[in-house]
This record gives sequence, C-alpha cells and structure tokens, in this order.
Amino acid sequence: MTKTILIVEDNELNMKLFNDLLETRGYNTLQMRDGRDVMGMTRKQRPDLILMDI
Repeated sequence: MTKTILIVEDNELNMKLFNDLLETRGYNTLQMRDGRDVMGMTRKQRPDLILMDI
C-alpha cells in the first residue's frame, strides 16, 4: 500500500523539490501552500505523514 505525504510549503521551488523527491520514491503526495487549512485537509485525506514548513 502506497503511503501518502502531505507537504505544506509556501515556497514554490521547495514544494517542487519535496514533491519530486517523494514521488520518485513511490509516495503519493498532497500539497498545500497555507498552513491554516491543514487540519481540514488532514481530517479529509488522512495522510500518513505531514511535512510542514516552519
């Protein structure tokens, strides 16, 4: 079963880097640019891991 990782990053280049790196290793990714909406997405999609920008 493929794991899903939610990436929360407001920098476009960093988002692409994380996404490309994870997808080439077989992970599904979800992307969000605004941390204020993370809880709703988490409840809805149930990702296995969240990578969040500080």
